[in-house]
Amino acid sequence: MRLLMLALVLVFGCEVAELYSDGTRPITPGLDAGVMNDSGPGADSGPGVDTGLACVPMCSGRDCGDDRCEGTCGTCGAGDACSEAGTCEPVDPGCTPSCAGRGCGDDGCGGSCGMCAVGQMCTAGSCVSGPPDPPTATCSGTRGRDVGTTVPSATFTDCDGNEVSLDYLCGYDAAWVYSFATWCGICRSEMRTINDWVATQPADRFEMLIVVTSTTEHGTPNAAYCDSIRDEFGLTNATVLFDDGNRFLNTFYYGGAGAEMAYENGVMVQKGGVTRGLIESLL
Repeated sequence: MRLLMLALVLVFGCEVAELYSDGTRPITPGLDAGVMNDSGPGADSGPGVDTGLACVPMCSGRDCGDDRCEGTCGTCGAGDACSEAGTCEPVDPGCTPSCAGRGCGDDGCGGSCGMCAVGQMCTAGSCVSGPPDPPTATCSGTRGRDVGTTVPSATFTDCDGNEVSLDYLCGYDAAWVYSFATWCGICRSEMRTINDWVATQPADRFEMLIVVTSTTEHGTPNAAYCDSIRDEFGLTNATVLFDDGNRFLNTFYYGGAGAEMAYENGVMVQKGGVTRGLIESLL
């Protein structure tokens, strides 16, 4: 059976698996050929199936929103908004947007008070130049790779060649760690809009950390490639690192394109299936 599973991985190009210390717990493939996630409550609702030949849209039970193949499952009519579940829901007519004194960020009704220019971030309703300095952080608790444990003690390299310790994530109320590869359809779809969304979040309380884990040709990225990805997607509001030797997989026992974790004050609260709504609920 294990040989069969290995053969399937080789055929379909799956590069991600969640590993367990005893090596015996079975893994459940995710819907994206680039990622395997645990199933069950909180699992990702479904990136499209991308075998390298064609991405199959995932719109079953969805009337609107992203089809996970850089397309859409449909649009909502006037007065409705698309929920994270892919259903069109009426906008609360009794909600009054509150943007007094705010030039950016959430308007309190699911809308925005404005977007910041490239190179700026939204902090307390105002656009400020560049990301703020990371908060001084001291991690506590048990380090680990699972929900309920503190961020592992590990370092990665950013696009400018600087070593970055993951310890700094302990200084944020919420952090989203996301692994990226250009051959991953859902990853590209997420990156198209993630920078603008990050700009609406409080920069002093939230950190978006993107780790480039593979090149287009499934090779090992370097600083120059990392920089090209940062520029291509305009990731001015996120920290972009690269993995030059399976450090992501070895650190989290979980890796590859589309692997993601959510942290609250440095403690993992979700592994896989992270949504923007989840992050906003932590802030």
